Amino acid sequence: MRNLDFAAHTSLFQSDFFQRHVIPAKASVLADRLIRTLNPLFAQEEGLEDSDREAVEGWSNKRTRLKEVFEHALRIKTQATVSKDLFEMALYSPETPFDKEVMEAETMEGDKMRVLGSNMPGVKLCLVPALHVYDHDRKIVDYNNFVQQPSSRRSGPINLTKAIVILESVLATTS
Repeated sequence: MRNLDFAAHTSLFQSDFFQRHVIPAKASVLADRLIRTLNPLFAQEEGLEDSDREAVEGWSNKRTRLKEVFEHALRIKTQATVSKDLFEMALYSPETPFDKEVMEAETMEGDKMRVLGSNMPGVKLCLVPALHVYDHDRKIVDYNNFVQQPSSRRSGPINLTKAIVILESVLATTS
C-alpha cells in the first residue's frame, strides 16, 4: 500500500500539467496574497526620505519575483511530501547564541562573515531559516512533513542548509 501511495503522488507531482499549471497558479495566488497583506505597511509614504520612497515603489514591482520564489518553495514541498523523512525549518530568534554548525553570519550589506573568538555573539536577525531533515519511516504520504523538533526521531538531524543570520555586535571579519 505504501509504495502505491508514494508512486501515485510522485506521478502526479511530476506530471507536466502539475508542474506547468498547478504550481504556477498556486504561486501566483500566494504572491498576490502576500502583496495584499504587506501593502498597508508600504502605503504610508508621507515623511519618507527619497531612498525609502524608492524602496516602497520597488516593492509593488516584485510580484514576478515573488511568484518565482513561491514556485520554488512549492516544488520543494512536493519533493518533501513524497519523501519518507521529516523536515524542519529552523528560524532562530534574537539572542540565540551563534552556532557555526547550523548558521552562517552575514553583514547588513550581505557580505559573509567569519566569527572570531570563543565568546559567541547572539543572533540579531535570522534572514533565512536552516533546513534540517530527520530520518523517519512514514507509511503513507503525509502533507504535514514539516515539523518542529520531531518527537519520534531516531537520530539527530542532517543539516541540509544553514541559517543565514545577522549578529549582534561581534568581533568578525568579512570573507
